[in-house]
Amino acid sequence: TDRLLAEADAIAGEIAPRVDEIERLRHLPADLSRRMAGAGLFRLLVPREYGGLEVHPRVFVDVVERVGRVDGSSAWCVMIGATAATCAAFLPPATARELFADPGVTLAGVFAPRGTAVSEARGGVDGYRVSGRWAWGSGSRNAHFVLGGCLVPGPDGKPQRLPGGAPAVRSVVFEAAEVRLLDTWDVSGLAGTGSTDFEVADVWVPATRTCSY
Repeated sequence: TDRLLAEADAIAGEIAPRVDEIERLRHLPADLSRRMAGAGLFRLLVPREYGGLEVHPRVFVDVVERVGRVDGSSAWCVMIGATAATCAAFLPPATARELFADPGVTLAGVFAPRGTAVSEARGGVDGYRVSGRWAWGSGSRNAHFVLGGCLVPGPDGKPQRLPGGAPAVRSVVFEAAEVRLLDTWDVSGLAGTGSTDFEVADVWVPATRTCSY
């Protein structure tokens, strides 16, 4: 814990003289994102069995707060990267190990079900054909993988539902190259979060790269 907080303070010190740059770019500079990843800030909530730190929620909040003392946009990106990576706990173990094999991997994404995932097997492999557009994709520009929440239509064309009646939401993990970033983020506050819209069109993703929370 002490090491993490010290790292967060050190990174905050590096961010401080670059706050204007971050606002001007409208996203976190790539080198700062890599620095955060190298310090483990995006792995705070990843299970230890996949190389994560699996910290207590209080530690997670403390780390975000330390960064937020100098720049809210940078702290927001830490929060988004760390929470997006919680998918590791819900993906098939083999997929989670593959995705998080690189300690520098960064994820972003949106849990809101703004996409549609149609069941479609290819080459004997179960998967989904996905289309959609998501708003507020914070940190997407620096991400290796981007998540998008989706509804899955059933045989009747209506979204599948949970036993309680709520729509069943499935998160899909896209490779960054499969996602188109849209330049929609031009705001007066938290400009540096890079919370641009993103979209995919008829992207096929294996079922093993999807999960429900």
